[in-house]
Amino acid sequence: MFERLKEMFARNALLEQVDNLPDQAMSDLGISRGQLNSLARIPAKVQARMGKMAGRFGADIGTLQRDRGNYLDAIEACHHCGATKACAKALARSGANQAQPEELGFCPNSELYKDVAAVSV
Repeated sequence: MFERLKEMFARNALLEQVDNLPDQAMSDLGISRGQLNSLARIPAKVQARMGKMAGRFGADIGTLQRDRGNYLDAIEACHHCGATKACAKALARSGANQAQPEELGFCPNSELYKDVAAVSV
């Protein structure tokens, strides 16, 4: 419970920082204040899960993050995904038993990860 409270306070502090950013800084970031607020509300575990899943497809998460529009759509899809149990189960598999891309079609970002992997090669 303490960790959840700590995370909530950190998220609230981050949201306050976003609200106080000057318009020029928002313009420099290339995203709207609303998009940044939305991104700040998403727990860090969602981004970690996305990075792991992208890796299963051979996609470089850094490449995806540089495409802000697709990244914001992907993180929202991951955050609101109804298959988190299947995702956790698939990502828990490792070594020779590691889940392969053809087994991960439940992921709402699977096609995006395939596309990113194709240009990452």
